[in-house]
Amino acid sequence: MKIGSFEGTPQELKDICENHGFKPEDFFEKPNKKDKPYLVYIFVLSSILTALFTILWTAGLNEIYSKILIIISLILLIFLVIICHLRFNNIYITVIILLSGITILSLSVNLITIQEALKEMRDLRSHPLTK
Repeated sequence: MKIGSFEGTPQELKDICENHGFKPEDFFEKPNKKDKPYLVYIFVLSSILTALFTILWTAGLNEIYSKILIIISLILLIFLVIICHLRFNNIYITVIILLSGITILSLSVNLITIQEALKEMRDLRSHPLTK
């Protein structure tokens, strides 16, 4: 096992740390054993399928059914954002996934066009908060 310029067995590294007066537990986190990546994959797949279903079949459906599909898509997006935030624990990834999901959902129900989405992305890059 090698950490930086130190090399040795885990016990030797632990002994070096303890001899110099610090505990390795204070610096290293144990991996989360409750981590279930298949949940992320299930929600990503279901979100994509719901968005595709919304794109392909909302034109011929009744307005009530299309609203139900939009609500289901929003619920799946919320769950996806929560699971990704818990998995990665990074606010930037969470915001990127949320904005991407809202953009895909807006495109799938024809709220915005692709040109408008690209224009908004360009405007977002020049926003003062992103600098």
